[in-house]
Amino acid sequence: MTVTRRTFLSLAGSTALGVKARALPFAVSAPRFAYVAAKGNAGGLYVFAPRHPEWRSLEFVPAEQPVALAIHPDGRTLYAIHEVGIFRMLPRGYVSAYRINQQSGTLKLMEVQPFSLSATFPGHLAISPRGRYLIASAQGGGAYNLFPIAEDGSIGHVCSIRKEVGCDPCSESQGLARPQAVLFTRRGDCVLTVDQGNDSVSILDGSLSLRARAALPHGTGAQFLAIHHSSQIGFISGSHSRTLLTFRYDAAAATITQPVTWVEDSVSGPLALHPECRTLYVPTIGGIAVFDFQESGNIRRIQHLDINDGVLEPQSLQFDPSFDALFMSGSKGVFRIATNGVSGRLATPELVSSVPHAQSVVFI
Repeated sequence: MTVTRRTFLSLAGSTALGVKARALPFAVSAPRFAYVAAKGNAGGLYVFAPRHPEWRSLEFVPAEQPVALAIHPDGRTLYAIHEVGIFRMLPRGYVSAYRINQQSGTLKLMEVQPFSLSATFPGHLAISPRGRYLIASAQGGGAYNLFPIAEDGSIGHVCSIRKEVGCDPCSESQGLARPQAVLFTRRGDCVLTVDQGNDSVSILDGSLSLRARAALPHGTGAQFLAIHHSSQIGFISGSHSRTLLTFRYDAAAATITQPVTWVEDSVSGPLALHPECRTLYVPTIGGIAVFDFQESGNIRRIQHLDINDGVLEPQSLQFDPSFDALFMSGSKGVFRIATNGVSGRLATPELVSSVPHAQSVVFI
């Protein structure tokens, strides 16, 4: 299947969906089930009933190195990408799809689909707003893969591939392109991405052709990305420079309208946005920094939540569907951090699951 821009636009949809941030047009009830991906000796997929103060375990599904999860917009299918270098004796990663039992929350493997050859060690994925496409980045091989999703939630063979090239000439540790975070725009007709190797932020269209690109400061090591759809502001965290950067974009024109600018040092890791409070959350060496961007062009830190250093090493920050709590996945498990719905400020973290080496958490 060849995907053109017109085909992609007709299928991608017009409603906003994003694991990092999405609009809340109506009241959302508390989540019924939580799904956690974990690596290591106890690696696999964990299913929980997310009751406060401690989650109740429902099921464990063995899985090979799952690192990122996504839920289909209809809530019936869970997708996981697996950070491996070899799949079925060939150099590539793979993605799996699981049917979710709506009564029990348990999972049933539907299928797996391989990435293109040489697209190894995938780490990030996103689902288009209407659930017709899955895009994933593979840092090994420097590739993006686009997969079609059928009406029943199953995944088709790779329908579009983009191979990145280039590197940061000022950093010996950035000798190759290493695609990282991927996020769909509100309409779903474009994808924003960052690359840790060539230090860039890009906008790709439905055929994965490049529409716009902006260079980042040398040595940034861009890894995580968050976008606020209504204000069209983007944020980037760099794993090498430990800096927070911001930029503006125009989704309709698929352009980057304001150059990347510096916000703050000593921050690094996954990003999360609260769409109602217009607050940004990003880990620091000793906790989580909270930034307010209510005023146009004014981004200011409003809180630093101090957390014991032994708790950190966060792999993801994720809100539940009601946006009343932020969940941090890391080496010691999953922590729940209550969020003030008016100010966006954070309360003291609570350990809700002790799954070791948790990588990602999603909810239905």
